[in-house]
Amino acid sequence: MRDFKIHVCDYWRNLTPRSIIFRHGEGCDKAVINCDYSFQGLIVVTCSKESPSFNLYVEEAFNGGACTSSSGLSTQSLSDDECSGFTENSKIKYLTEGHEELKPLLSARWEDIFKGVGQVFHGGVDEVRLDVSKYCMKSGYIVAKIKNDRHRFTVNCGRDAEKCPWYLHCIPFDTQKNVFAIKEFNREHKCGGAYNLKEPLVKKKLIKHLFKDQIQSNPSLKPNDMVAQVKSCYGINIKYHHAYQGKEASKAEIDGDDVKSYTDLVWYVEAIRDTNPSIYIKFEYDNETQRFQRLFICFASCMEGYRFIRHMLYCDATFLTGRFKGTLMATTGVNGNQGFFRFLFALLPSEDIDGWDWFMENLQHCVDPLPITFITDRHEGLKQSIPKYFPNSFHSYCFYHLKNNLPIKKSHEKYKQVIDLFHKAAYCYIVAKYESALNEMSTIRCDWVAKDLPPSALVDELRIKIMRMSSKRRELGRTYQDSLTPIYKDLMKSDFDVGRPWNVTESGNGIYEVHSPSSHVVDLMQITCTCQRWKVFGFPCAHATASITMSGIDILMFIQPYFGSNHFRNTYAPSIRPIPNYDRPEAYEPEERVLPGIPRIPPGRPPKKRIRSAYEKEMRPMKCSNCKKIGNHNKATCRVLMLE
Repeated sequence: MRDFKIHVCDYWRNLTPRSIIFRHGEGCDKAVINCDYSFQGLIVVTCSKESPSFNLYVEEAFNGGACTSSSGLSTQSLSDDECSGFTENSKIKYLTEGHEELKPLLSARWEDIFKGVGQVFHGGVDEVRLDVSKYCMKSGYIVAKIKNDRHRFTVNCGRDAEKCPWYLHCIPFDTQKNVFAIKEFNREHKCGGAYNLKEPLVKKKLIKHLFKDQIQSNPSLKPNDMVAQVKSCYGINIKYHHAYQGKEASKAEIDGDDVKSYTDLVWYVEAIRDTNPSIYIKFEYDNETQRFQRLFICFASCMEGYRFIRHMLYCDATFLTGRFKGTLMATTGVNGNQGFFRFLFALLPSEDIDGWDWFMENLQHCVDPLPITFITDRHEGLKQSIPKYFPNSFHSYCFYHLKNNLPIKKSHEKYKQVIDLFHKAAYCYIVAKYESALNEMSTIRCDWVAKDLPPSALVDELRIKIMRMSSKRRELGRTYQDSLTPIYKDLMKSDFDVGRPWNVTESGNGIYEVHSPSSHVVDLMQITCTCQRWKVFGFPCAHATASITMSGIDILMFIQPYFGSNHFRNTYAPSIRPIPNYDRPEAYEPEERVLPGIPRIPPGRPPKKRIRSAYEKEMRPMKCSNCKKIGNHNKATCRVLMLE
């Protein structure tokens, strides 16, 4: 009913929703339609009679008397000129079909946000300022602040203060000045300045107020989404940098209480243990200083899924950019379809030798005793801790990090030649060819990723991402009909097609000679080929495929189960239990609080330029037309413009 009144008042601008009533009927027997129930009943009766429309009459609430509505606007204050577009008992044709329903805006009540003298604002002067911003945003009027402090707040019309009587004066209601009340208020405007701006001045405090709860529940909310939501829900066009500043202000307020954020982390860890009993968690903080130290988490579903992937783990760390200036360490595997398998993660003060040692000490409790191949970035802590806790494992270095650490610049005349030799050495399957590529390099004289979140929100975001990824791949695994995953099914078909024209000669005892452009020996009993690809990748090469085809043995007997569809489905079969936070305390006792940890600066001089990931493109430098500086931004993303 209120939404329809707002629609009517938009047609007659001199009316307010509280100054009119609706009646239905003929003559003196018109019934008052005063609530949603009676309004909907009228529509139902009309539809049951198969009538396309019904008559609805609009009348002034007090029949033109001197009474004042609850909104404070007197019906006698409307002049004859203002009422020229409105006549009493005007008839409205309300069509029940064929018209799109008007969606009410959340800002519909902002124009009547000030009720009158005595209205109380429990948020103090900050709430009064916020309501003034809402009023100006919706009504289109401009106000001028006369007094604006913690003791009083006074504003008048900003268009024509001498002729326009609009006036608002608020004072504190208590000695603490936490509650304000309206002492004087005149709602009448005579300046004619009520117009809607195309791009009204939106302050970051208003954006912070509108999106504070959403950012707290979804810290990864983007400013572009905020702009679109304000447009669709409030009917306001705002600029990107306004939304950006509002998000930064909201996050600053959310992260302002660091103690509560870290204490929430304690509650979150206990909630994880209650909902996921078999999880492995190691949470440490100093009992004397009550400061957070480090956290290690591996979900039970990840430990179960690890048994069905190849024992090859990537270990890396990234620096956090929020208030917690720590490090996020993570270990990732590879599933049977060449996709990443998120295994476990940890939060630590810094990436150092002690941190990686503690990380590997906990990692050994989450894996089985079979040998593991680790792939890392050659950090000193990893080089010391992996042999210590995994003596039977293998340690490989990341190809991309090695390539970016080569002591040769791109401007060097022999840079391309060195990179080609480096690629050749990295992809050699025979030791002699590897040493030959290194010798060629020596003759050239070439010597040898939602980070800004608070800890509890970061851990929860990682958990949700793992849950979402596992759910998608669980559904994907149900669509696999073949014995192999799609990636390795295509690889096996490619090997069949490549080796089909080759001649294969049997030697005996499962040994074959494959006459490809260069001859190779395949031993099916030892599962080896002289090209070394079968041994390196664990999947039959083209020579082995040709030999197995000639032997007549089922090729699946020579393929490890890690590449099969059953192992892929079993990898994501276990699930992480949801963790509700409806019972999380709003406040904590002093003895329950946990203080933020003290980050340690890593040793050595900080690098001038970070190492980019393999798929990250280097941005072309550009000149900003706003700040006139050369960098990686333009006028739309210039920070100088945002600060203004």
